[in-house]
Amino acid sequence: MLEPLYTSEEMRAAEERYPGYPDSVPELMERAGKGVADLILEFFGDAKDITVVCGSGNNGGDGKVAARHLQEAGRDVRVVEVKPEDEEKDLGSPDLIVDAIFGTGFAGEPRSGTARLIEEINDLDVEVVAVDVPSGVDASTGEVAGGAIDAWSTVTFHGEKVGTMVAPGSFKAGWTEVVGIGLEPVETAQPTSCSRCRGAGPTSRRRSTRPGPCSSWAARRGCRGPPAWPPRPLSGPTRAMSPSRRRPSPSR
Repeated sequence: MLEPLYTSEEMRAAEERYPGYPDSVPELMERAGKGVADLILEFFGDAKDITVVCGSGNNGGDGKVAARHLQEAGRDVRVVEVKPEDEEKDLGSPDLIVDAIFGTGFAGEPRSGTARLIEEINDLDVEVVAVDVPSGVDASTGEVAGGAIDAWSTVTFHGEKVGTMVAPGSFKAGWTEVVGIGLEPVETAQPTSCSRCRGAGPTSRRRSTRPGPCSSWAARRGCRGPPAWPPRPLSGPTRAMSPSRRRPSPSR
């Protein structure tokens, strides 16, 4: 069974079909942010100090909703605003970082201040959960024109994005979880992998995925199951392709 891969334009079309749009955007944002918080509490339950880095758009709004739910669950949460970009940011000493800087509307290179912040996040060497798409990755193409977040996990909304399934973006996304936010499916240009390659059945609330080549071209030739994971680096080890980056068991 093939499932759709979404570009940023196709996601926008799905959102615009939601009843009451754009006045209903806060409702979608609440579901998205809660989905991020729920995943963190389920799979990263040992993380007590969490820094949520928020951009100025809807992705940052999702991050702030997630921060609120995490605080209500008893976590110590620091919210860091990207703007103004020319100021130094105090990321603290977190157990986990939530990347809510850029969403599916991003393309091109981050501005210099944000690029430095992305580098600082990567240099902390703590687990990062990206909201919808790792910041710096083009959701429609997988291109990384400048700096990009090296996410341990990506919580993406409604459906998998082209940019988290196509290299180099796939190697920035880590393992991904698709969280439904109440949108209806729309026709997309690209189908993605069959359900067995995506790691779960059709009744799952969230679908776990792995970056790999099983996309439209592979599907047309007959899917033979998921690619080997973790993928073998082409030249030297990279953090994004570490053998340890497997979907963790839920925290107890």
